[in-house]
Amino acid sequence: MAMLKVPELVSPGGSFEKIKYAFIFGADAVYAGLAEFSLRSRENRCDKESLIKAAALARSLRKKFYLTFNIYAHERHIKQFKQNLSFIEKVAPDAVIISDPGFLELLRKNFKRLKIHLSTQANATNSEAVKFWASNGVSRVILAREVTLEEIRAIRRRNPEVELEIFVHGAMCMSYSGRCLLSRFLLNRSANLGDCAQPCRWKWSTKEERVIGDEKANKNSSPYGGKNFLLEEDEHGTYFINSKDLCLIEYLKELRDAGVDAFKIEGRNKSVYYLSLTTRAYRRVIDGMNYKPFSAALFAKISKREKKNLKMLSGRGLSSGFLFGKERWKVNTKQSLVAGNYQFVGEILALKENEAQVNVHNRILKGETLKAISPKRDYLLKVKRILNKSGLEKDSAHGGVDSIYKIVFSQKPLKYSLLVKKDNTASK
Repeated sequence: MAMLKVPELVSPGGSFEKIKYAFIFGADAVYAGLAEFSLRSRENRCDKESLIKAAALARSLRKKFYLTFNIYAHERHIKQFKQNLSFIEKVAPDAVIISDPGFLELLRKNFKRLKIHLSTQANATNSEAVKFWASNGVSRVILAREVTLEEIRAIRRRNPEVELEIFVHGAMCMSYSGRCLLSRFLLNRSANLGDCAQPCRWKWSTKEERVIGDEKANKNSSPYGGKNFLLEEDEHGTYFINSKDLCLIEYLKELRDAGVDAFKIEGRNKSVYYLSLTTRAYRRVIDGMNYKPFSAALFAKISKREKKNLKMLSGRGLSSGFLFGKERWKVNTKQSLVAGNYQFVGEILALKENEAQVNVHNRILKGETLKAISPKRDYLLKVKRILNKSGLEKDSAHGGVDSIYKIVFSQKPLKYSLLVKKDNTASK
């Protein structure tokens, strides 16, 4: 029997810093793109210079970098895309991810050896669709999130030469593989051009048999605007279109055995903390799956531990999505967000013995003990002294404009550690 290859772990990159952390915490490949061509146009800090640097970093680490152009293109985008062909050549990515057939055709005409991956946005859900895309120059198909494990097995049997990739973690849409018009309809922000306002996450309330977005609850994610629309609300609560997040960390071996070549994490808009912890969790499980000799008991233990670690993060609750059929797909009808049990407070930028330069994200107090998360292990650090950029000693450090502090700890921290502390206000 032929040896099954180790699946590739593909992590998101919303900035050069995030790309670097993704590689440090265990990603084999990172995907990122320009805001105007990417399905993450807001909070995307990747410009041309940072993407060229990211590809160079990947090569230096002997890892891979995938450049995304996965919007649904309109006529104006075709001209812009043609102007970016020389940029693609400069980046020299390991592959370009597209969903638009027009982009595919232009890439095939202009790049003879460039690998092309089909985005999940193209909704490939069957073996004939995969065969079609492969015959038109696609080397890897990122399957739609709606495919089941049995369907993946069938697609692999009928397409033995095509690489298959699936999303294993991250946000799920109420609409079919992200093809949602709700944000555009309500706020003129197109989800299919990377500008989704996520109205499915909002709190809604009923009023005279109509449903209206709660302006106060949605204050931080673009107000609804006071318009009324006929909608139904189920018996469980008001968050009736708020999908739980996908988490397949317990099923990676089944997916590998079914023929999946790459596992992808969603979250280009997420924090460095989210990206790093999630990447590390999946890296550990993938590695545990490939221990020689393989131990089912040890693998189960690792999977259980890393799923528990993922619950440190805020999200919408976890679900196996459509992997075992639609009966397992879940909606979080009780609340928009489930808070994690830890708060991200800072990242260590530079070290000198027990003293570290820290980019502070949330309040750190002198004398408190923090949990440090590194690529290899977690450990505790007690805060002994805090100094601001002027060298003045402080009782606390805060995020914001002046967020860089020198902090003296009880021991020397490990490089690239992220600092968190227990959040006693978090939802259980």
